[in-house]
Amino acid sequence: MLGAGLAAPVVIIWQFITAAHIFDIGRLMISCGMLLMSLVVIPIAWKITCYIGCILKAYYRYNVNSIVYEVIPREANDDYRK
Repeated sequence: MLGAGLAAPVVIIWQFITAAHIFDIGRLMISCGMLLMSLVVIPIAWKITCYIGCILKAYYRYNVNSIVYEVIPREANDDYRK
């Protein structure tokens, strides 16, 4: 959806050039509004995605460590190395 907002003004102008649609200032203004909304939302969505990625990395790291601690108890591992 955000990509469509970025391409909307270009598509409106291209449709006018190729005579697919008549030029309407209302359509162009709406597409420019979509472009502005996309330009505002894309950085916010990127930050949220990066933040969720960091949370998932920490979650997986914690779960893998807890699985290793459950499968290989610390005492048994120390006895094996001696």
